[in-house]
Formats: sequence, structure tokens, C-alpha cells
Amino acid sequence: MPVTKCVIGVGSPHGDDQAGWLIADALKRRNDHKFAVHSVGSPMEILDHLEGVNWLGICDACLGLDPDVGWQCWNWPDERMIKPRFAGSHDIGLPAVLELAARLGRLPETVMIWGVAIEKCRPGDAVSDRLMTLVPEIVDVIAQSLPSSD
Repeated sequence: MPVTKCVIGVGSPHGDDQAGWLIADALKRRNDHKFAVHSVGSPMEILDHLEGVNWLGICDACLGLDPDVGWQCWNWPDERMIKPRFAGSHDIGLPAVLELAARLGRLPETVMIWGVAIEKCRPGDAVSDRLMTLVPEIVDVIAQSLPSSD
């Protein structure tokens, strides 16, 4: 059966920039093979996982969101995604990668993005307790957002 649903966590090993990876790992533990889950170090790597996908969820740390909110979800395309800066040392930003995928005819029909509010991510930083409390909540929301049928 071809993959039709995919969740990708974008991250790095730098403190709370691990948000996307932590969410992807938690989804892998809950997954019953109804959707693919991947972790990538750069938004550009998302392009490697789009074959046969018609619903895509992306999780990434995001600078510029109100930390009191915790996280935000966007349906792509969304002009509001231009303002927040997705975190880490990513070579090309997430919005640019999604625009490239669209131009290449590889963008799935539905793309949802979960941005996790972080304040900083420096090499050597540990994951914050705040992020660890957010991960289960975000995982639940993503699992509920997955379409039930293809």
C-alpha cells in the first residue's frame, strides 16, 4: 500500500530545536503503521519524503511565537508563516522549501505545520522542561488531525 500520510519532525541537537524530533519520536511510538514518520535535520530534506504523500504534517521549533501560547498550527499556504522564524541552523527555511515543492509539483494536497514556540537554541543547551510538557499535547493534536481514511 502506498504511503499517503506522513509526519516529519525538523530539528537539530541544540536544546529546544529538538522539538520536531521529539514529536516525531513520540508519534513513532504511537504509530500503528497507518502513516509514515520521519525526522530530518533540514527543511530541504522534506523533499526526500514526499513520494506518494497526499497529507503532510510538519513539526518544527519556531522562534518568534509567544512562548505562553506554546505552539501554533498552520495550514499551508498561510501568509502568517512568513513572520515566525523556524529555528536552528537550517540552510533553507521551511516556507521556501514548501514553495519549491509546489513548483516541482511534489507538494501534497494537504500540508499542516505545527510550530513549537521556543526562545533560544544554542549548541550544548538541554531540552527545557517546558518543551517536554508540550510534546505529549502536540502529539495528541497531530494524531487527531490525521485523516481517518485515504
